[in-house]
Amino acid sequence: MTHHPLKEQWHIVKKTIFAVFVIGCLAGCSTVAAERVISHVHNDATVSVTRNETFLVSLIGTPSTGYLWQFRKFNSSILEQIGETGFQSDSELVGASGRQIFRFRAKAPGQAKLSFFYARPWEKAVEPLEEFAVMIRVIGGEKVPSFGR
Repeated sequence: MTHHPLKEQWHIVKKTIFAVFVIGCLAGCSTVAAERVISHVHNDATVSVTRNETFLVSLIGTPSTGYLWQFRKFNSSILEQIGETGFQSDSELVGASGRQIFRFRAKAPGQAKLSFFYARPWEKAVEPLEEFAVMIRVIGGEKVPSFGR
């Protein structure tokens, strides 16, 4: 019987590719779902989520200018903020813009408007530079399709 090193190597490559494919498929079938991200493209939209689902509101900003996204009061019997507001920079440069991240949980079925304004917290008599609003519709239990208007 003749020994064919290339044939053996090809057989190993095929097995490796198959193993990577299977692992990739299994990883894609994970039961942990990624959090929904609501951003500027959802301004004035209605987004449906299920009860107990967590989601993020991600808004572009540059805190080094003093401007911050702040939210107005919302119906806390339907939604709750989870944790502190975070910031994800677009760059490692000092003063770079990025995204201010707010995390919420849908507590109970119903509708609640999330309304944000972009302003310097110490400038009380000045109009906000920008505003953002989204209506969150919380549905109890059943699966919800992707973002809707």
